[in-house]
Amino acid sequence: MGYVVAIERDPKCFKEIQDSWSEVTVELNHEMSLFSSLADFQEFMADPDNEGKKPLLILITIEELRLLLPETEDLETKIQKLKELYGAEIMLSLFNDPVKSIKNIETLSVRNVLYKPFDLTILKEHTRFALLHGNQVKTQHVHTTQTETIIEHLKKFTLLEVSEFGFKITKKYPLEKNKAYKFYHPIFSHRKAQHIWARMINETDTHYELFFCQNTNAVLSQIRKHIAASKNKVKTPQWVGISDNAQTTLKIALQTDEKTAESIKEVLNRYYQGLTFINCLDAGTGDTGNANPASGSATALIEADVLITDIKHSDSSLQAQFSNQPLIIRLFDENLTRLELKPRLEVEYLRLEKPVDRSLMIKLFHLLFPKITVSDEVMQLTAVVNEVTALAEVIKIKEFSEAAMLFSDKHIHELGEVIEIALPQEDENHLQEVKGKVHFVSEKPEQDKLTLQQFVLFGMKDEYLKTMRLWSLQKHIEKNQKD
Repeated sequence: MGYVVAIERDPKCFKEIQDSWSEVTVELNHEMSLFSSLADFQEFMADPDNEGKKPLLILITIEELRLLLPETEDLETKIQKLKELYGAEIMLSLFNDPVKSIKNIETLSVRNVLYKPFDLTILKEHTRFALLHGNQVKTQHVHTTQTETIIEHLKKFTLLEVSEFGFKITKKYPLEKNKAYKFYHPIFSHRKAQHIWARMINETDTHYELFFCQNTNAVLSQIRKHIAASKNKVKTPQWVGISDNAQTTLKIALQTDEKTAESIKEVLNRYYQGLTFINCLDAGTGDTGNANPASGSATALIEADVLITDIKHSDSSLQAQFSNQPLIIRLFDENLTRLELKPRLEVEYLRLEKPVDRSLMIKLFHLLFPKITVSDEVMQLTAVVNEVTALAEVIKIKEFSEAAMLFSDKHIHELGEVIEIALPQEDENHLQEVKGKVHFVSEKPEQDKLTLQQFVLFGMKDEYLKTMRLWSLQKHIEKNQKD
């Protein structure tokens, strides 16, 4: 048995805590003590008769916390002092005041932040999670939906510069070379979408350089408009590209209609030397057919460095047609979901929408094959941005509620780590970001080598809670329709 303490001046909130905790403390075999001020609590703890009443958890208002250590305004210093004095974990309560909002509140070493007026079910659940920290918790007061779905883990970078073919970002988190990543930023907006896919191809001590590996002509137009309107352009842009690619000549296989193939040959030959083109439209039908099915005789495999194709290929279809694995540039005209696109980007290094934007292709070739001799100057107009962009990585959810989410991931998070998440929705212009604090990490990986983990939703303001409930309802309906 332990003691759970709340320090709350507001009579209404005091009564809500009292009513909610009467149920939670009985469930967990604890006792609760409520005080209207920090001074009352300190007086109570100073009484020798209460020496054995060591609190496990203290829920304190921001106003009362600020009275501790009046010589400093730093909230984290005050929280650490409160922990030192009483050996308890802390939860913080406050009213949501947009004018006096606390910056970087997620960095405070508290179990959670509860916004007032309280949502009573969330008050109960977040108290339970705070008291059961490190254990996988099943909710008791809100509904938990058991279904597999995805959310996105957001990692924030500073978008330094942007061009029509790529961008540069700070090195806040490690990125894997040539891996495709999804990024959100208003520059990449078109209708309901606000994202783009890019691969990291070069890095310096200060930044990453990425190129757009999946783009649409509509988003390309938006990027060009932004660059044209920018009053802060880079005078002498420096784009390195794939610096370790030493190729000075290229064999390019074309597997598309004759008009598109001739257009690509014409523009690449105009700007680059040392290119050889191979027309292989009849060589096969991608991952749905066989190489040269017209005859039973063996056909010589094609030797090419690059394949520009509008056919969907697999590794096996490429092996059946080519003597070596070429770099794939896929010409597409279909819209794919994230789950459909991700495996395509494992095979297709670059995806360009049809009709092909020839100016963009010239600039991308200069990044991918920087050692090839150019016959004419390749323009690289670049604008300075210095704004936040968010990298979005998938987290596979096993169950979720308004209070917490259970998930499996290759990456093992640290207990107490705060992660920013987005709830995927059709209209990305209204993407709602929510924070989660890692609450539980399994000691043993599952059979698929993923680790079971759980995070509790952190600092849930009323608007976040409404968004979460709408998303939960949508997923609950989808699950029932499948069942």
